[in-house]
This record gives sequence, structure tokens and C-alpha cells, in this order.
Amino acid sequence: MSPEEEDEIKTLADKLGAPVPSKLTGTALDRHRLMWRIAYGDIPTVDVSIHLQRKELCYFTTDADWLEMRRQTRRIRYGGPTARIKICKGVYWRMGDVAVQRVSRDVLTPIDKGTLYLTNKRLLFTGQMRNKVIRLNRILDFTQHLDGVMIEKDRGRSPFLEFGDNIEIFCACLARAIQDLE
Repeated sequence: MSPEEEDEIKTLADKLGAPVPSKLTGTALDRHRLMWRIAYGDIPTVDVSIHLQRKELCYFTTDADWLEMRRQTRRIRYGGPTARIKICKGVYWRMGDVAVQRVSRDVLTPIDKGTLYLTNKRLLFTGQMRNKVIRLNRILDFTQHLDGVMIEKDRGRSPFLEFGDNIEIFCACLARAIQDLE
């Protein structure tokens, strides 16, 4: 919400003698202001305890889980009736199909838990097992979901970053940071 739109709503509410609608008050109004600032290039920065590169600013930080698509294969055995006939001592003939089938599917698999940082140059993930970096110019696309963001990279495995709060703010900051690179 731009400052002009906010003033327009307040003026209209004053003329009508009505309070500003409750949906636009408090944290919701602050959230709309923040989204407008991000969309028009004034992204607020966050102070972080990690060491950043020169002229690098942190826009967003949160606790997150790093997940990747991995192929999971299971074997399925036949469990129906079979018969065994003795031909001679130690030699048997078995009837029935006991072939093994493989069933494979792609599954989002948890890789690590840690802290996610979005800067004006890269995405940093400091995990419990290892740290990962994705440079913003390597991101082809990203998709917002209810529980996180799928990042599509130009090479390597594309991660799904799972976190609960402020996903739309993260996506707005990421979109603006990628746009500012160009």
C-alpha cells in the first residue's frame, strides 16, 4: 500500500465519519506498507551476526528446513500362493510367480535444518550439517507455496526451503533482489 493510498483511505474514512476498517489497522497495515516498500525498491535491511561480503546487505532471515527431491525406490514381492514339488533329493520345482518389482517415485527429502539469509547477492543457508550458498544470478525461478519456497537453479539440485512465517515477504524481497541485479 503506497503512502498516497493510505492517505486516501484515511481521508475517505474521515469524510464518512467512520473508523478505518479493522482489516487495515495494526499489523495488517504495516504488512501492506512493507510490501509496497519492497515492490518499489526500498527493501529494509536486517542486522545479522554472520560475516557478509563487502557491500552485501541482508534483507531477510528465518529458521528453515532444506529439502530436495530424491528418488525413492521400493521393492514389492509377490505374496500369493506358491507350490513346491520334490523332484529328487535336494531338487525342488517351485510354481508361482515370485518376481520382484521396483517402484520408484520422487519424494521431497529433508536434508538439513538451519537459518536462511537472503542478501542482495545470494541466499545463504547455515545448516546443522553444512552450509549452502545460492548466488541470485543462478536462480532461474522460484515458486511460493503455503509452507515454503521452491527455488529453481540453473544447475544442481533445486531445493525447497520450508519455513512457516512471512513467505510472501521473502518472495517479494527475493523478486526485488533478483530484479535489482539486472
